[in-house]
Amino acid sequence: MAKQRSVIIKKLGKVPLPDGIFVDWSPVNQAWLVRWHETPLRVISDPQELHDYLTVELGQVRAAAKSARTNPGTTSMRYGLPEEGRFGNEFTEEFAAGAAQAYWADAIFSLGADKRTAELAGSTTPPLSAWVKAGQLIGALQTLNGVHIAVLGARAARADTGDYDVNLTDAREFGYALALESLGHGVSWFDNHKSFKLNVPNLEYNPDLEGLL
Repeated sequence: MAKQRSVIIKKLGKVPLPDGIFVDWSPVNQAWLVRWHETPLRVISDPQELHDYLTVELGQVRAAAKSARTNPGTTSMRYGLPEEGRFGNEFTEEFAAGAAQAYWADAIFSLGADKRTAELAGSTTPPLSAWVKAGQLIGALQTLNGVHIAVLGARAARADTGDYDVNLTDAREFGYALALESLGHGVSWFDNHKSFKLNVPNLEYNPDLEGLL
């Protein structure tokens, strides 16, 4: 099978394709079929979603796979529970770190907002339970929005700057804000950033804090 090097998306131009990825237009479905060789991956009708999927989500998976080959056992893709805080790519790692810190700080402040808890929240490392909750947040965000967490970061960058570049979004700030929003505190990423379509799950985090203070 000949290699397909790119696909032209109306209004968005030519998009390079990762090795082994093929994109076919289906007139019957009025949608694109994305394949890994002969294996169907996605059916996508929205041009921007197709662009996001090809340039960011598949790009993140390819980068993680390459890293896993060069560093066995350290960088597999993780969409659920983390192991020692590892999630598989830099943006996701930083997002998870911000989210875990937010969940942990919120739990500590539930003991009372004073100087002592403020110092504790800023100085202690989030426990494994906070990282697990961060992993659940990432999984829920990807499910609710239908894209990789890095795609959401790229969309946030585009809303703020006009450039579709995930590196322009502060991943830790993004994770921190969305974690607090998931707890229902009325805090939103959009308090300080321009809006885009984003679905945030409702989660709870109630760790055992006995003996902490």
